[in-house]
Amino acid sequence: LIKFATMVGCYNIKATKAELLSVVTNKGPTVQNRGVGKPTMIFVLERMVDLAAKKLGLDPSEIRFRNFVKPEQMPYTTPSGEIYESGNYPECLRKALELVGYEELKRRRDAERKNGKYLGIGISAGVEPGTSNLGYYYTARGTPEYTGNAEGAIVSVDYDGNVNVLLGSADTGQGHATTTAQVIADMLAITPDNVSMNSHVDSLISPFLGHSGVYSNKFNDVDLGAVVMATKKIRDKMLRLAAHMLELDVNQLKLKDGKICSAIDEVKAVSFKEIASLAYKKILFLPEGEEPGLKEIAYYRNPIAKLPNRKDFNIQLTHSNSVHIVVVDVDVQSGMIEFLKYAIVHDCGRQINPGIVEGMAIGSTVHGVGASLLEDFVYNEDGQLLATTFMDYMKPLAMGVPKFELAHMESPCPYTLLGTKAVGEGGSLPSLAAIANAVEDALAPFGVKVTSLPITPEKVVRAVTESKLI
Repeated sequence: LIKFATMVGCYNIKATKAELLSVVTNKGPTVQNRGVGKPTMIFVLERMVDLAAKKLGLDPSEIRFRNFVKPEQMPYTTPSGEIYESGNYPECLRKALELVGYEELKRRRDAERKNGKYLGIGISAGVEPGTSNLGYYYTARGTPEYTGNAEGAIVSVDYDGNVNVLLGSADTGQGHATTTAQVIADMLAITPDNVSMNSHVDSLISPFLGHSGVYSNKFNDVDLGAVVMATKKIRDKMLRLAAHMLELDVNQLKLKDGKICSAIDEVKAVSFKEIASLAYKKILFLPEGEEPGLKEIAYYRNPIAKLPNRKDFNIQLTHSNSVHIVVVDVDVQSGMIEFLKYAIVHDCGRQINPGIVEGMAIGSTVHGVGASLLEDFVYNEDGQLLATTFMDYMKPLAMGVPKFELAHMESPCPYTLLGTKAVGEGGSLPSLAAIANAVEDALAPFGVKVTSLPITPEKVVRAVTESKLI
């Protein structure tokens, strides 16, 4: 249900219909992984786009240019009620085509085929939704157990003037602590080294909500929103205290290098430590109406969430996008697939830390490489799982991962406080179809069609030999 919210991908499709079918099986159930169902949905959509291009005699890039949602249509509402808030899908594709030298690649591919070498080019595009509107519980269950999405943050300044942060979600390797420190440091004019984040989440002490947790690409939206709001409260209070201490108006002050000083005479200043001393120790000198301490809590909720119904889902609240272009060399004798190029153009709105964004884009794409070429739960005719170890269930190794060429665009989200969007799952969404489209293009002289994953060497050799489906 959730994944159908963005089933139209990047395309200006006017009407959709979805039928859900439950199947009872004694095979292993699926579990959440990067993208949680969206990569397979995008795989089907982008494969159909390529098939349509062949039938219409269009270049795979041209059919996409003709049917993409245009930037002037933003914010764009999909048939299911999803709101694509910002983005420039045609420009994203243009940049990707330039990055790989698309026209020259096509000439090289055609020339290599005459020499018995089979190169293929694959294009795929995808929308990466983030921040679930948990109102889908109402649609699925008929009871409003949860609605919307929100997160909380506690920001405090200790006796020494250092900043501490506590969130309702944990940093489990995504770089949340680094990004949070950067945002707070920028707002308070200090260095990130002066900010520490407690990644331990305990509903007793954390600003915990029913929406709290690490899921649904929501950190960029509601988590950072709460951090910004709580930090602003702290900053405003510290400015008021500094104004009192310096006998100036708040609008005569500025923050610089861990101090609050006069905007005209920077020598006239008080440090964060001195302000903390007033707030925590010298409380009888506090200005009238100010409470002791320097600790603020804030909760932020996405402003466009509404209660879904059976015709209008509005299930995801931010929408990033990316285009992948893959070039492969397929050895028709061995079935081995070699990556010659892998280009990604990604738009996740405003980037706080480009290094983390790059790591997320590449890391999630590697998940797609594994799903496309290697990972498979193999059962025998009795239903016995054969791929029970990593000797049998293959994963990408460093030597098998392509060298990625990465470029970014920034279409800020108007509904998040910093203009940020989701970034954690984007690479896994277009990658399956991009690789499959490239392999099918390489094997076009044999009439081979890719209809399933993973595309293993055994499947390639059999398909080439029999000129049939993979």
